[in-house]
Amino acid sequence: MIELKQPKAKHNASNNNYQNLSYEEAFEKLKHIVEKMQMEQITLEETVNLYKEGKLLSEHCNNLLNTAKFEIEELIKDDSKV
Repeated sequence: MIELKQPKAKHNASNNNYQNLSYEEAFEKLKHIVEKMQMEQITLEETVNLYKEGKLLSEHCNNLLNTAKFEIEELIKDDSKV
C-alpha cells in the first residue's frame, strides 16, 4: 500500500503575502488578475508583475487543494480501519 505524505508548501518569501488567504479569496484575486490581463491595455512590465502574482496565487491555491485532498484521504483511510 502507498503511504500518503502531507504535501509541502513551496517556501517563497513573496508567497507569505498569501498565506492567510482562504482558497476562495486567493481564487478571486487570481480571477481578477486574469481579467485584468485579458481586458486592459497594460504595459509589458505590468503584465510580467501580474503574471508573477498570479503564479504565486495559483501555487497557494494548489497547496490548499493538496492539503484538503490529503486530509480527505487520511479520513478515508481511517474509516477503512474501523
